[in-house]
Amino acid sequence: MKKIYYFLPIFVLLFAPCSMFKSKTSNYYLSKAEKIYKSNLSSDKDLQKAYGYIDKSLQYNPQSFKALNLLEDLTDTAYRGGYSDSLEMELNVLKKYLKENPYNWNAYLLMINTLALRGDIFVLNELSESLSSINNSLKLKNKNMQNYYHSSLTLGLCYGTIIPWLQSEGYLNINRNSQKVIEKTGEYMEFMDKLYELNKQIKKMTEGDTALKKNALSRLLNSYNISLEDVTKNKDEILRMKGIAKKIKTDEQFVKGIKMTIEGNTHFLKKDFSKARIMYAGAVENYPDFIDAKKQIAEIDFQQGALLAITGDKKTAIQLLYKAYEETDDIIELLEKGNHMPFVSKNKFAGETYSLKAAIVSAINALRKGNPSSKLALEREFKYYLDEAVKYNPENRLARDLLDRYAREGF
Repeated sequence: MKKIYYFLPIFVLLFAPCSMFKSKTSNYYLSKAEKIYKSNLSSDKDLQKAYGYIDKSLQYNPQSFKALNLLEDLTDTAYRGGYSDSLEMELNVLKKYLKENPYNWNAYLLMINTLALRGDIFVLNELSESLSSINNSLKLKNKNMQNYYHSSLTLGLCYGTIIPWLQSEGYLNINRNSQKVIEKTGEYMEFMDKLYELNKQIKKMTEGDTALKKNALSRLLNSYNISLEDVTKNKDEILRMKGIAKKIKTDEQFVKGIKMTIEGNTHFLKKDFSKARIMYAGAVENYPDFIDAKKQIAEIDFQQGALLAITGDKKTAIQLLYKAYEETDDIIELLEKGNHMPFVSKNKFAGETYSLKAAIVSAINALRKGNPSSKLALEREFKYYLDEAVKYNPENRLARDLLDRYAREGF
């Protein structure tokens, strides 16, 4: 016992200077980074130095909250100041740090936020795989439940960050690339299913041990809850996407409907209405309920009718406009069933349909020389369809343009 009694103080005396040295060295590098941060970041070279100093500070004191806070503040200020490379510099520091400190959940939070800002789905996906491995490992160990809870929250936040970017990428390809749209639909549902399962696991954990939630890192918990609420708030749209993903796997005609509609969209954007019409008609032939393609056919009739009205062929113009009017009537009757294009929500599609209908009514009124009562009836229709368009999708650009013109010029 005496040997141990005398050994411990000696060990402490030997270890304490080392610990103090590391702490002082960490603070030294941190102070150098702070000095650059407070000097208003005058150059890329200074910025690189600041990140290098923070990296050094974390090497000497991995638990330094000050260093991580400064890292976040530095990136925020630099990025807003036009230093776009700051995101990459921060990520390099965090990647290096997390290799040695895989359970620092605050560092993961910073990394996820930065990747979200960049929209880097590839790296976010890699990070989710790494976090999933850590999560499974902690579950098997079954020792530190707080760490397991934090890893689950972090993984869930990562999933919740990926999903909106998959939606965005899918939507951007609706006029470009059908294969991308189909691919992103599958990935969207894969991550949504993972998030739902993980959230069940998180709820089960807190039901069994309420202290887990009470002792959780507040910022991480809040970030997870906000992300979860945001990506799961539209339950109807998630179910619609789930149905679409299932049909893509099981219904070849449905897939053809998607592909031909998107190919039609590419021609439509080039104003090649003849090829676009052929593609849309093919989509409807393969899948008769594909009202997304039907709306696009009505859009072509409206566009061509409006163009002919300008060039002087008013007879053909009015025929095409009335054809578009009847086509949109049919589509409106089917709105309750919903549309089938991935990443175009039911409400967004309804808003687009009603705003198109309002535009058609406005064009018909401009061509017709009817009596005042006829014009009044058309104006009532116009206002009704415009109100519906705004109700379903307040951000609808066509509806906003029509409203502005109506406010300035009347009907």
